[in-house]
Amino acid sequence: MNQRQIESFLAVAETGNFTRAAERLYISQPAVSKQVLSLEEELGFLLLIREYHKDVQLTEAGKLYYDFFHKVMGEYKAVYEQAQQYRKKVRGTVRLGILTGWKIQDKLQNILEQMKQNYPEIEVRMSFADLEPLRKAAESGKLDLIFTIRDSVKNVEFERRSQSDCVHEQVAKADCECPFYWVKLAEMKRVLFYAEELFEKIQKQSVNKMEDSLDKVDGDGFSKAKNKDNRTVQDFREITFFSVADGAYDSGELVREYLRPYGFEAKVQLVPNIEEAVARTYSGMGAMIIDEWSREMKNTSLQHIVLDSCNEAVLAWRKENKNPAFSCFLQEIQKLL
Repeated sequence: MNQRQIESFLAVAETGNFTRAAERLYISQPAVSKQVLSLEEELGFLLLIREYHKDVQLTEAGKLYYDFFHKVMGEYKAVYEQAQQYRKKVRGTVRLGILTGWKIQDKLQNILEQMKQNYPEIEVRMSFADLEPLRKAAESGKLDLIFTIRDSVKNVEFERRSQSDCVHEQVAKADCECPFYWVKLAEMKRVLFYAEELFEKIQKQSVNKMEDSLDKVDGDGFSKAKNKDNRTVQDFREITFFSVADGAYDSGELVREYLRPYGFEAKVQLVPNIEEAVARTYSGMGAMIIDEWSREMKNTSLQHIVLDSCNEAVLAWRKENKNPAFSCFLQEIQKLL
């Protein structure tokens, strides 16, 4: 039994008509009929007498349940209004960490707007960091929640939880050594980024290895068989890939794992942060793999190839967080996801 079923039954009882009830509730007439029927099946009683071309009438059981539900819904609305006033008084700060390089402020806009409307005294502070500093800040309690990738909190197991307990029906619960709960937010295509200068080097190296194919080479020494429309991941098999070092897992091995389906074992160089990876890539020193949420997707100085695999964006938080503002923020996310 749920609120929608009860509201549908009350609306039909008060209007005497499924169509008028649907108009009151701003839903379709079949949806109202389905809600009332499911309520009758759940209760085990016929609540309405339905006759063709006549307003519906309450059965004796329907009259009892109408009085009961009418009273309950009235009390519910009164309590809800009181709770609304309470939550507007909740004060505090939610510290939200976001993976450096992600351009997701637009994705957070609805959540932030709802927070401002429902909890005007709660401040949401956002900060950006690479994977390892982001995770450590959450572990230490410096951040309440983090938007990160699944690989960063990989040592966790799924646990079924109810919708009222968490943001998503299936919440991943950390094992005994990991302090996080997390939920999957989205899948993002992995993307190989490179500078045009790098690809020119690849082409020249390819041309130098050609023995009897001079007819395929134009005046600038570039192969006519290659262009921006048919560049492939395999073209980068001899190139160094930059990956941000992380003390909790082998980020270099992850890059190699992403590229093995393309038939080669990638050469990976670890760098301390994403800014250095971008700078080295921009300079034509190598390539990098990030994802389609990256702000570099708008960087016209870099080219990219979309891979066939995906990263998972997750929202993660500590198991034990007693910040009341954090609980309010999590509830708002639950409504919007």
